[in-house]
Amino acid sequence: MTYICWRPIFGELKGSWRRARAALLVVLAWTLQPASAANVYIVDTAKREKSLALAEAVNRACSLCRPVKYMDMRGSFRIGREIAYELRDKEEEGALDLVITLGRPATRLVQPELGSTPLFHSLTSGRRETADDASVIGFETDPPIELQMAALKALSPAVSSVGFIATKITLDEVRADILTAASAQRLDIKLYYVENAYDVPEALRRAIQETSGLIFLRDKAVLNGDTARYILRMTLENQVPTISFSDALVRKGMLAALIHDTDKLGELIGQAAQYLLTNGRLPDTKPPARYYQLLINGASLEQIPGAQASAPEGVSMVLQ
Repeated sequence: MTYICWRPIFGELKGSWRRARAALLVVLAWTLQPASAANVYIVDTAKREKSLALAEAVNRACSLCRPVKYMDMRGSFRIGREIAYELRDKEEEGALDLVITLGRPATRLVQPELGSTPLFHSLTSGRRETADDASVIGFETDPPIELQMAALKALSPAVSSVGFIATKITLDEVRADILTAASAQRLDIKLYYVENAYDVPEALRRAIQETSGLIFLRDKAVLNGDTARYILRMTLENQVPTISFSDALVRKGMLAALIHDTDKLGELIGQAAQYLLTNGRLPDTKPPARYYQLLINGASLEQIPGAQASAPEGVSMVLQ
């Protein structure tokens, strides 16, 4: 414990105002500093600009975490295992309070090595990837279905029916959410089940004929290197408003994507970490609308009749 001898410090206040102010600042800095910093580590599957921005946001939002320690797997499972073993050793030494993993490989390598240390991990689907462990806390980064529908309606108010093309496992996970959101948005829904990429062209042709807008979920059988170009060409040629989960697809020509705002997601994770470290329990971690942004391809927007640069209330809009 640090002790301050008050008399000598305040004895100096008889000198100049500059010296007095400096002494007062020393006292305030000591009294306001956190009792102790927590040992918080971020394990990144592969360092990217967005992951670094998220780590910086976590560091800003969680005063008890500072400084957050950043560990980069560099896309290597060997390095990832070394990091996992190092964190296990730190846990055994009592020098680990919280781990945040970015990307599925980092989560899969680190989580089995930890005991009771809380682990936060980013998700693309809260149902599919949440581990069977009370200490593993997922942060879902895909926006709620209702917000995706609201974004499609904001972009194209004339949309009355929405199509979803995906595998059964993907659609079954969100089917109830789709029906609830469709009722709230007063939209008709069509679900097109596919088993693999070969089924996508036929499903897409039917969806274009039978619906007035499409929402693409994260499903590798539907959107992958073999199908993406075909989907982009067909939806643009037929002037169908579309929303996906990928900023890369927007750059290639898809009308829009609803994605999380990296800085705000990092802020949310940092605030949750602060709350957990302070109170021993979690707050509600479901991101509100303001944690998402709607990316719009300006050139595609001009090709779709009735489409407009607009986003749901609370969602920021970025025109590219």
